[in-house]
Amino acid sequence: MINARRVEAIGDTWIRYGNQTFRRDRPGRPVGAPVWEAAR
Repeated sequence: MINARRVEAIGDTWIRYGNQTFRRDRPGRPVGAPVWEAAR
């Protein structure tokens, strides 16, 4: 998990915690499944 803050919004390639948005499609980032896909 990225942090312990409450998730406020989720998109196809991003997740927002308060005023921070984390994207999984940025160049140089490891390839993997988002945490919200893990239970599927």
